[in-house]
Amino acid sequence: MSSANNPATKAAQALREAANGLIRHAEELEAGVASDSGPLTPVEAVKPLEPLGPPADADEAAMRLVALDAATSGRSRDEVDAELSAKYPNAEISSLLDRFYPPQP
Repeated sequence: MSSANNPATKAAQALREAANGLIRHAEELEAGVASDSGPLTPVEAVKPLEPLGPPADADEAAMRLVALDAATSGRSRDEVDAELSAKYPNAEISSLLDRFYPPQP
């Protein structure tokens, strides 16, 4: 069996490729953070999320999903607040957003 067909050689090559991919992604992330001029919240200032519990109704579940998706995709709290307030005018949006965004100063 040639060394190229050896399972250990194939596994080692796959690990090298995966490691190189992770390194590339880490470098891209570092470059993105370095070029982002937005304010960063120190980890110590971010409060841990409390369990949400079951939603009271379908609207609350939908608002949670929108807030979670928005927060993880980098949208601003104000932008999400405006969107949810327009769709759900009688909902308590601020306390919901507190779970997904750092407190506003």
